[in-house]
Amino acid sequence: MKKVSFTVDYSKKELLDFIIRDFENVSYFPKNNGWDIEIFTLNKLNEDYLLKKNLQSLKNIKVDLIENKNWLLVGRKNQTYVNTELFCLSQGFFGKKKYSIIIPGGMAFGTGRHESTQLAIRGIEFILKKNKINNCFDLGSGSGILSFAVRLITKKKVISCDCDKFSEDNYNFNMKLNNLNGLFFLKCDGFRHRILKKKRFDLIVANIFLNPLKSLARDINKHLTSNGFVIISGILNNQKNEIINNYYKNKLKLVKKNTLGDWSSLIFQKFRKAYE
Repeated sequence: MKKVSFTVDYSKKELLDFIIRDFENVSYFPKNNGWDIEIFTLNKLNEDYLLKKNLQSLKNIKVDLIENKNWLLVGRKNQTYVNTELFCLSQGFFGKKKYSIIIPGGMAFGTGRHESTQLAIRGIEFILKKNKINNCFDLGSGSGILSFAVRLITKKKVISCDCDKFSEDNYNFNMKLNNLNGLFFLKCDGFRHRILKKKRFDLIVANIFLNPLKSLARDINKHLTSNGFVIISGILNNQKNEIINNYYKNKLKLVKKNTLGDWSSLIFQKFRKAYE
């Protein structure tokens, strides 16, 4: 068996998409200013073949003869993945749950391995079991994993935002990788975008840090429909009472709290008057 390895620049997104579609047993991960690609194959795949495929912009092409074994299966056994009630969250394969989300390790937060992401996913599962959600906003979407989870369950439109300069490319790449549509990314900080000015959502999810969660409480209330929900995550256990008090003052009632290790996630519901 051969292992063919090379590098693709971040600017060559179409080229990376082509490689993933055209070859089997492909692994890829971000490094420096590009993606490091490895293809395991029994075919006569070499540098000349790659060049004939108009892949001249590949860098550091290297072909190694390796032991003949099922490297895809080996990679699956060695890979870390997370299961929730409905989802298998991994960096490279589809699991046995109802839904699978693949998020390669990248520059944007949210592969599913961190406790705050797992807690947010569990909150989404909890809310969507008993409530009809027609639209959702993912505040600080990172990799897009929470947006993808809501979209897969509801099949409804999801709007996402992030102000990080790498998030949009990462989000769009992950969306294509998971064959998803109906998702719309806005590059902005919080709700500061003209499209969001008059938008109201049945569900807002936010896996970010304590201070922005506190400062955004009023805007979250403003952009929720009557009786809408917000799932927040990314806070430590010793921070949750501070958030609960802050959100109560902004007419958001605590519905449920979950913890995992040192981390907490809280679910609130909007009322026209606090605790009416």
